[in-house]
Amino acid sequence: MSSMLSSLGRQGKTTGSLVRSKASPVNPRLILLAVLIVAVAVIFSFLIPHFVSPNSLANLLRQTSVLAIVAFGATFVIVAGEIDLSVGSVVSLVAVLTAMMSRDNNPIPMMLASAATTGLAIGAANAFLIVKLRVPSFLATLGTLSIVKGLAMTVSLQPVPVRSVDFVKFFRISFAGIPMPFILVLILLGLAVLLLNYSRFGVHTRAVGCNEKGARLAGLNTTRHRYIVLMLGSLFAAIGGVVLAGRTNYGMAQSAGGLELDAISAAILGGSRLGGGIGSVAGTMLGAILLTMIFVGIANMGLPGPYQDIAKGALIGVAILLMRKRG
Repeated sequence: MSSMLSSLGRQGKTTGSLVRSKASPVNPRLILLAVLIVAVAVIFSFLIPHFVSPNSLANLLRQTSVLAIVAFGATFVIVAGEIDLSVGSVVSLVAVLTAMMSRDNNPIPMMLASAATTGLAIGAANAFLIVKLRVPSFLATLGTLSIVKGLAMTVSLQPVPVRSVDFVKFFRISFAGIPMPFILVLILLGLAVLLLNYSRFGVHTRAVGCNEKGARLAGLNTTRHRYIVLMLGSLFAAIGGVVLAGRTNYGMAQSAGGLELDAISAAILGGSRLGGGIGSVAGTMLGAILLTMIFVGIANMGLPGPYQDIAKGALIGVAILLMRKRG
């Protein structure tokens, strides 16, 4: 069946470019993203003192961590031809629940299990609406976003401090200047690259996103696969919620507002195409770093909130246009 799916995928221009990019030793999009990251770093280094100092870079990696993890999950969802707007609310809810469980002296494995269960349950609910009830993923997850956000605010409107000393100490560990949250990102990056690029699951995900009807005719259970992909996206968001609680030492119901759009932007910058069939986890990683640099740089310039939003939107738009012209 895998050979049939591969043959099916090669029929279209979209998947043809995908096969060529996998065979090529160097991805031009990744090179362009790296160049943009260096250019943004140079520009902000002139505008902001110590922007590229070791401490600032470590802080940048720490702040990139949650966005990168959530964007990894978004990449799988987008490659499968879907969209998930609920992931920011999942991050907030899991962060609050993690902090509350630490307050009650629950063991860390139980906290992690609770987070994973929450993410998988929300992903399954999204999948039921999208796959079984045939609600467009944009509308289904927009509704889930509101419900999950309301749940997080119902649990606690006030910031909940993390009380587990071991949990806090773990996220303060660093190796060679690399903070633990970003080390977790690198581990998940490796796993996600293997899953998307070098496994049958990745082949099936691309096939579903490229031509779901053809994939079904080739023998793939597309219903089950879409369920798994949507649950995987929410699982990554739940992991992001745990990392957010560990990074900030708090769980806040409104801490990840807008994160879903940032994650989608990072995936698109990295090479994912809305409509499915194409995506790069490594590109998403670079996209997340680029976006975080822009966010941190603009915030450090001291611009008022509305001007920050305008500048962020303009810079993201320019970056995406550059990537589209060369993608």
